Amino acid sequence: MESSKLNKDHVYDRIRGSWFCANDEELVRQSFLRLMIDELGYPRELLVVEKKLNQLPHLADQARSLPSRRIDILCYFRAQSEDLSPLLLIECKEGKINTDAIHQLCGYNHYIKAPFIATVGREKVYFGYQKNHNWRFSCKIPSYAELIADLRGDK
Repeated sequence: MESSKLNKDHVYDRIRGSWFCANDEELVRQSFLRLMIDELGYPRELLVVEKKLNQLPHLADQARSLPSRRIDILCYFRAQSEDLSPLLLIECKEGKINTDAIHQLCGYNHYIKAPFIATVGREKVYFGYQKNHNWRFSCKIPSYAELIADLRGDK
């Protein structure tokens, strides 16, 4: 993880292009972003970090009616129309992941409507997808290519 030579209390966010206080949740977020980009092939240009719901491009027409909530990470994909569509919504937690964290994530996804969700902590990951209108969870995040293949039915 990159850190400032002058101040070890900050971490650089490659998506936002700025330095941020290296608190526990930010360290989880930056570590997971690095994994997504460097190992799982998620395109940097399709990732948004720490945005309010009303700042998300696919929700622009609903901006006035959205609650004042901030998401941690959202990955988009380009639909056939070339419009950005939500793919994977991620909530980062500094501590243990519990049912409250999953409920929070599902609450955010009520507005975002991503087909895939994940809650990420220091030691655990819960990746979720819907099957027969119920959320199913596993402990592994698929690559970007795997999620796109799944959406297109290319399994």
